[in-house]
Amino acid sequence: KYTGQDDIVIGSPTANRQYRQTEDLIGFFVNMQVNRTLLRKDQSYAELIRKMHQEQITAQKYQDLPFERMVDELEIGRDISRHPVFQVMFVVQSFGSKDTDWQGYLAPLSAKGTAYEVEKFDLSVFMDDSGASIRGVFSYATALFHRETIVELMGHYTHLLNQLTERPDEAYSGLSLLREESYQEIVYDWNATDKSYEQDKTIQELFTAQALLTPDSIALVYEGEELSYRELEEKSNQLARHIRSEYHQRSQAELQPDTLIALLLERSLEMVIGILGVLKAGGAYVPIDPGYPQDRIDYILSDTGSELVLSQRGLQEKEEFSLPEDKVVYIDLSEAFYRAEDSSAVPSYSGSGDLAYVIYTSGTTGKPKGVMIEHRGVVNYIDHVHTILPDTIQRIDFSSNLSFDLSVTTTLYPLCFGKNIYIYSGELSDIEEYRKHIVRHSIDFLKGTPSYLYLLNNDSPEVNGRDQLKVRLIIAGGEKLSSIHIGRIFGLTDVLMDEYGPTETTVGVTQYFIDRNANLNTNIGKAISNAKLYVLDANHIPVPVGVSGELYIGGAGLSRGYLNREELTAERF
Repeated sequence: KYTGQDDIVIGSPTANRQYRQTEDLIGFFVNMQVNRTLLRKDQSYAELIRKMHQEQITAQKYQDLPFERMVDELEIGRDISRHPVFQVMFVVQSFGSKDTDWQGYLAPLSAKGTAYEVEKFDLSVFMDDSGASIRGVFSYATALFHRETIVELMGHYTHLLNQLTERPDEAYSGLSLLREESYQEIVYDWNATDKSYEQDKTIQELFTAQALLTPDSIALVYEGEELSYRELEEKSNQLARHIRSEYHQRSQAELQPDTLIALLLERSLEMVIGILGVLKAGGAYVPIDPGYPQDRIDYILSDTGSELVLSQRGLQEKEEFSLPEDKVVYIDLSEAFYRAEDSSAVPSYSGSGDLAYVIYTSGTTGKPKGVMIEHRGVVNYIDHVHTILPDTIQRIDFSSNLSFDLSVTTTLYPLCFGKNIYIYSGELSDIEEYRKHIVRHSIDFLKGTPSYLYLLNNDSPEVNGRDQLKVRLIIAGGEKLSSIHIGRIFGLTDVLMDEYGPTETTVGVTQYFIDRNANLNTNIGKAISNAKLYVLDANHIPVPVGVSGELYIGGAGLSRGYLNREELTAERF
């Protein structure tokens, strides 16, 4: 239950006096017997006891085989940090009790810490049934375990034994180590994340409401050009109408919710207009990095069945990739439709349960997987981000690749809450140019991977004398945040948050503000609003604190699944 293994090896000492001629001899004959048990999920406790009983009878026949000889025959590589073959010993010191029903007679167990230098095994369990109750001692290596850990283990052990004796014919794989009060705390109390949010709204509805609230505020800044919220609202309305017209013309059908429209664009004003235009048209956007290999671009277009690909003429002129001409719609700001189409508000063509975007992640089989994310998941995420971030955060950097969902934090979140987005036009590989962009625009907020943020704070002598880079808040995500990263990143900000979340759970599902004055060992934090987290074993049973398991995620941000991958969706969701 603790290890999640189904092939268990423990050791037990044997008297090694099975021959009559050794019974009266004085001396130390004890040998170490190795017990290997293969477990099955459907196996009951009673069946396991019978099986182990037979295996013990068989093993006793070979108890005089020297343990050292067995190790040599197995050719196990020596590791001076641990005992060979097994690291846990189980000892029954007496069979003196005549009770056949010991249920309820298990006395409190005790923990005995032993310095690792003299403790042969990681853990030794001694049980004695010679009295009115069964008593036991857990002896452990203090270099490996805290006393609190062993005390918890003993509690789980006795709780499990009580369950097994009460229900010996049930499969033990379905039993929990958790007592009722612990189960309540871990499964329910720690998942009390419910919070009201505008779950019936779409992203575009939130943006339009913000544009009406702050029409003259700056929404986007790119290479000296600016768009106010009013201008962005109008241009995205025009593009939405143009998209619906082009779709109808090319497919002879009305554009329906969940229609996938590809975006193959460079970071620009048009990229953000394109996102909003697709959403307002009732579709879902599929970002494609212009730097992708041609075969990946072709695969995504084929898998999504996209009838339209929004792009820029300048990109096509570079001839670094090819697109089907009958599907391309250019959305450069110089295009005539921005002057021809009506700029007034468009009707609502999609709902909160419809798709907002599909982002492709690398697949284990070599084929990318399209993760389908709905509006309500995005709305929940950006609402949570807005709730926890300071009101002073106003100037947002957008420098990420749209094909990664961390871009949601630096595009959709600021657009729905009246922030200013400063779009970086250069290459992220040019660290110095990117630093200048941040300083020039007095950026408040950055989001990036820990490894990139680490590089961003480069204080080497050759760059001394440049403007000091300091932002109000940084969110690190997409990679594990280590103590090495933390020290360097705190040179860029006073507030650092670690965010964790697979693409399948809408950007981020846990967040943790790092305390720069505390121990720099990190964790992934707590669930965001309306997210649920469960650590389960291989049988989907919740495990106690400190026991390894797999993290299962539920709640408002959970993806609809993988596009055109029904079997994989059923397996993972």
